[in-house]
Amino acid sequence: DKSAGMTDGKLIARCDELVRKYGVKIFVLDYLQQVGSSERGASREQQVAAVSRACKEIAMEHNVCFIALAQLNREVEKQLGDKMPELHHLRESGSIEQDADVVLFPWRRIDRDADGHEVRGNHVTEAKVKIAKQRNGPLGIAPMVFCPWSMIFRDMSGSPEPY
Repeated sequence: DKSAGMTDGKLIARCDELVRKYGVKIFVLDYLQQVGSSERGASREQQVAAVSRACKEIAMEHNVCFIALAQLNREVEKQLGDKMPELHHLRESGSIEQDADVVLFPWRRIDRDADGHEVRGNHVTEAKVKIAKQRNGPLGIAPMVFCPWSMIFRDMSGSPEPY
C-alpha cells in the first residue's frame, strides 16, 4: 500500500483489513520512519515509538510476521567505515530495539575509487548479516555473499548464481 499520509492508526486499520479480507500472513514496511503518528505534538522519537508499537501490536494480534525496515543514523557510515552497526545506531528511537523480536543488520563490502565514490561491479562481494537481537535465539554474524546483479544476499555455502 503506497498511500500518502500513512499513520500508525491507518497502518493498524489497513493491516487488520488485509488480514480479515485476504488472510495476509506477512507484512513488510519500507520504511518505519516514513510512517507518521496519530499523536499530535509528539516528538519525532515519540512518533517512531508509536509506529514501532503499532507494528508489534499487529504482529501479536494477528499472529503474523511483520518486517519493518528502519533507517540508521546518518553518521554511521562515517563513524564505522567497514564495521557493523549496533542497535543504538537505529535512527530516532530506542523503542525499535525494544519492540523488535529480531534485529538484523545486512552489510556488504563497498569498493571505492580514489575519490571515495562507490565502484559498482558485477562481481560477488563479501557480505555479512549481523543478528544484533533475537529474543529466542543466539546472536552473531552470518557470513554471506552479495550478488549485485540480483541484489540478493546469499549464504556463503550456497552458489552465488542468481535464482
